[in-house]
Amino acid sequence: MTDNPIKILIVDDDPDIRLLLDFNLLKDGYEVLEATNGAEALDIMREHTVSSLSDT
Repeated sequence: MTDNPIKILIVDDDPDIRLLLDFNLLKDGYEVLEATNGAEALDIMREHTVSSLSDT
C-alpha cells in the first residue's frame, strides 16, 4: 500500500470476527487496531489517529 498504511479500528466482542477481519485487512496492507468494546475503542482512538472504524 503506502509507507503510512491506513489505520482501521475493529470493534467487536467476538474474537473470531476480529481475527477474520484482521487477517483480511492486514493482507490488503492496512494497519489494524482492535478493541473488544466501546470503552477500549475510545482509549485506542485517544492514542492513535484512526482512518476508519468498523463496528461489526
